[in-house]
Amino acid sequence: MVVTDGCARLTRAIEAVNSRAQQRCWVHKMRNILERVKRRNQAQVAGEAQKIDGAHKVAARKAFGRFRFRWRLPHSAVVGYLEAAKIADSMPSRAVEESTYRKVTRRLLPFLVSCYAISYLDRINIGFAKLQMLGDLGFSETIFGLGAGIFLTLLVRTPLQFYSVRFLLGLAEAGFFPGIILYLTYWYPAHRRAKMVAAFMMAIPLSGIVGGPVSGFIMQAFAGKSGWPGWKWLFLLEALPAIAVGISALFYLDSGISGACWLREAEKQLLEANIERERREKAEHPSMAALFLDRRIWLTSWIFFACAMGQYALTFWMPTFIRTAGIRSVFQVGVVTAIPYLATAIAMILLGASADRHRERRWHLSVSMVAGAAGLILSVVAGSHTALAVLFLSVAAAGVISSAPLFWSLPTAFLSGSAAAAGIAAINSVGNLAGFASPYMVGWLEDLTHSDRDAMYFLALMLVLGAATVFALPAKIVNR
Repeated sequence: MVVTDGCARLTRAIEAVNSRAQQRCWVHKMRNILERVKRRNQAQVAGEAQKIDGAHKVAARKAFGRFRFRWRLPHSAVVGYLEAAKIADSMPSRAVEESTYRKVTRRLLPFLVSCYAISYLDRINIGFAKLQMLGDLGFSETIFGLGAGIFLTLLVRTPLQFYSVRFLLGLAEAGFFPGIILYLTYWYPAHRRAKMVAAFMMAIPLSGIVGGPVSGFIMQAFAGKSGWPGWKWLFLLEALPAIAVGISALFYLDSGISGACWLREAEKQLLEANIERERREKAEHPSMAALFLDRRIWLTSWIFFACAMGQYALTFWMPTFIRTAGIRSVFQVGVVTAIPYLATAIAMILLGASADRHRERRWHLSVSMVAGAAGLILSVVAGSHTALAVLFLSVAAAGVISSAPLFWSLPTAFLSGSAAAAGIAAINSVGNLAGFASPYMVGWLEDLTHSDRDAMYFLALMLVLGAATVFALPAKIVNR
C-alpha cells in the first residue's frame, strides 16, 4: 500500500520542516500510527478528513511540496497518511491501552483461574480415587470409565449410584466453562483472547500441580479415619473450596464493562470501542437455524471433540498411567503426576503468547495436537521405564491440554453477539461428548486387552484426525 510504504519518508520530510518540539510530536505519532494505518481502509481514513485542524494543515502543506517533489508520492497518499495521524490524536496511546488491559487482567484472571482450578479438582481427584475405590467397591475399568465420563461421589456403593451422582455433578458444572469463554469475549478482542484463554486454562495444570500431591496425601494420611477409606475423605475435603468460590462469584464478578465500578469512564470507553470495532467485522448469523447450518460450527465441534478425547483420558487415567510406570505409593504417584502438569503450564504460556504475537492460530493448534499424539504413543513404547514414561506423558499432556485454549480462539474469531453464546454452547456440548466417550472407551479397551496400549493408539489417532481438520477453516477467518 502506497500510504504505508511511504511512512518513513514522510516522517523524515516532516522532521525537516517543523520545529524541534513539533518534530518530537509528529515522529511519535507517525511511528505509533503505522500499524493502525495498515488496518484501516482508505474509506475510513477519508471519512475523517474534515477533522484536521489548522495546525495540521500548515504542517501538511509544508511537507507536501518537498515530499511529493522528491519522492513522487501521489497527493492522495500523503493526505491519507496525515489524516490517519489526525485520527490517532483521538485514540488512546498504546501505553494507556496496555495499562487498561493489565488492570482488567489483574481484576478478573486470578479469580477465574481459582474458580476453574477448584472446579477441575473433580477430574483430578476421581483419577486418584480410582486407585482405591475400584478395589473397595469391586468396580471394573469399564464401570469406572463410564461413571467418570458422565460426571456426592462420596456416598456411592453401587455402579448405578456412581453413574447417577457423576451425572448430577456434570449437570451442575456444564455451564461453567463455556460461560467463562463467552465472558472473556465481553472484555478482550480476538488478538488478545488466545493469551487470556490460555492464562485462564492454566487452571488445569495448576490443579494438577497442586491437586496431585494434595490428593495423594489425603488418601494416604486420612485412610481409615472415622472408618472411612481415603477416597471418601478426598471427595469431602476437596468439595469445600468449591462452595466458597461459588458464593463469592456472585459478588465479585461484573456482568460486563459498563457495570465495572473499578474502571474509570475513559477506560470503559476504550474497552467498549475495541469490542465494538471487532463486532462490526464479524458476520452475524441471521437465525439459530443458520447458525447450526454453518459448517464452521460443526468443524470446530469435531476439532474440540478430538482435543477433549485426549484431555479427559489423561486427566482421569494419569495416576493409573504413572502407577503402571512403576510407582506404587499413592503419595508418590501424586507428586510425580505434578510433573506433566508443570510441563503443560509452561507450554500453555509459550504457545498462547506466540499465537497472539504472530496472529496465527491453525498451525499452533495442529502442531500441539500432533505433539500430544506422539507423546501418547511414545509413553506406551516406554513401558515400565519410569523416567521415559513420565517424560513422554509430559509431552502428551503439554500438547493435548495446551490445545484447548488454542482451540477456543477459533470459534470466538468468527462468532459475535447472540451467535457467540449459542455457538460456544453448541460447540462445547458436542465436544464434551468426549467427556463421556473417552474415559468409557479407555476403560473398555483396558478390560478387553488388559493393557492401555490400544487405548493410547486410539486417542493418538483421534488427535491426528482433529489436527488435520483444523486446516479446513480458512486462515483469513481465524488468524486474528
